[in-house]
Amino acid sequence: MRLARERLYCLDGARISCAGGAAAIDLAVELLAQGSGRARALKGLADMLVDETRSGQHALRSLQMAPSGERHVDRAIALMRHGLASADGIEQLAASVGISRRQLDRLFHASQGMSAREYWNELRLQHVRWRLLNSSHSLAQLADEIGVSDASHLGKLFRQRFGVAPGAFRRQRGIQGGDAG
Repeated sequence: MRLARERLYCLDGARISCAGGAAAIDLAVELLAQGSGRARALKGLADMLVDETRSGQHALRSLQMAPSGERHVDRAIALMRHGLASADGIEQLAASVGISRRQLDRLFHASQGMSAREYWNELRLQHVRWRLLNSSHSLAQLADEIGVSDASHLGKLFRQRFGVAPGAFRRQRGIQGGDAG
């Protein structure tokens, strides 16, 4: 096996190697996909609260030198993804990244076209949408995953964002689930 520093993971016959950290998740998904099929592997991602998988050729972030502002936004997004159910506000998020809330919002507007709070809310609702498509968990469970007080409130937020009730959304796609409202 030749050294492949630019890859997240490498499968070379009986040898398997990965860059560590989150790359181990991508490797696990690849191994699950090979053994059980892509659909089951993606369901495993949902259970781990990971939105997307990356191929072995995905460029390592450490090899990409991003400007400071992009690094702050990337770090904030990583913290948002890790803390979907967090009660922490944008002030705490900005402090964790090492900048002011106002600076964080400026950076988010420049790179994402919305405030950090709007981005975090969108991230949470996109997670629920994905989970409705890829799991049979109830809306109450999904509300708990993203830190929403109850299923009714989550249903209202989902309808406002996507124009359809969660239960109807799930039925439109032929997915049977719990009390998805």
